[in-house]
Amino acid sequence: RHNTIDNAMLSMLSTPTRLWLMRKFINGAIYLKHTLTGRVPVHQVYDTLLPVLHHHHPPADDGSAPSDLTPVALPARVYMPEGEGPFPLVIFFHGGGFVMCSIESHDSVCRSISSKSGCVVISVEYRLAPEYPFPVPVEDAYASFVYLHAHAGEFKADPNIIILAGDSAGGNLSIVCSQLASQRNGPKLKGMVLIYPSTDLGGTGVHYPSYDGPSVGLKKEHRELFMQCYLQNENDKFDLRASPIMASDDTLRLSPPTLVITADLDRLRDPGEAYAQKLTHADVPVELKRYDGVGHGFLAMNPSEGEQALSLIGEWIKATLQQEGGGGDKGEQTLA
Repeated sequence: RHNTIDNAMLSMLSTPTRLWLMRKFINGAIYLKHTLTGRVPVHQVYDTLLPVLHHHHPPADDGSAPSDLTPVALPARVYMPEGEGPFPLVIFFHGGGFVMCSIESHDSVCRSISSKSGCVVISVEYRLAPEYPFPVPVEDAYASFVYLHAHAGEFKADPNIIILAGDSAGGNLSIVCSQLASQRNGPKLKGMVLIYPSTDLGGTGVHYPSYDGPSVGLKKEHRELFMQCYLQNENDKFDLRASPIMASDDTLRLSPPTLVITADLDRLRDPGEAYAQKLTHADVPVELKRYDGVGHGFLAMNPSEGEQALSLIGEWIKATLQQEGGGGDKGEQTLA
């Protein structure tokens, strides 16, 4: 007889225990996938630490960056194409509801993006809630963005050709980093890649139709648990760093060209597409692609549609950089 834990039993457990079980499940699934399918070949992959300066307090009312900075070492994984460079740089933030996953869980995605785009990809492991709740992951992400811009040359990357990318919670962090860069006079971006992004943590008060539709990969109770762990109080959801879809047209207009990928059977489908529509209304170049018949996390769970989406990402990055006058192959890539 199999011993299983259903959602009703899971809800009876304490929050730390529920998170522990979910994190263990994710780690086991990752190990199984890598064992069965292997890893996408990339010329060079290595781990490092990013000694970033972390903004401990939020910015001042005028939007200026806080003055008190705390050094933090964030793990990161670097995916390097073959050649001399400098290469375009993709900074990737993983999903996981701000409470789980890591650079290891999204290793295959980052390998594919680097292979298909010819870019250096650096995957950043920001700190997770509930141990480090909002806005710590936001400030970790932004601090790593600033650091990698300043030290791009150490990774054979061009500091003037940077794209932010992420899935789910990582898509949220990518958007917020873009908006903070505009507010804090930070690095300029060439593009963003948002994969079923979490754009609204409840700040708008909108009940999107996809919340009530069929959902695969992200259940209502899971998202509620994630938000309970991530947001410290009810007011946090109204912060633009939590619900970036609430940004004004003037702020959105400063966004770079953006690719938005959504999933048909995903609770986050409608808020993700609503954000794409707001960007379009603000005259930002946007490509929106919905994949039918798949749910949240399909890049890892649905090999066919996942491969299609990863190919689209690689093609979109190349085309966007050519239009922007940056990028292009800096060396012939040979995969080992």
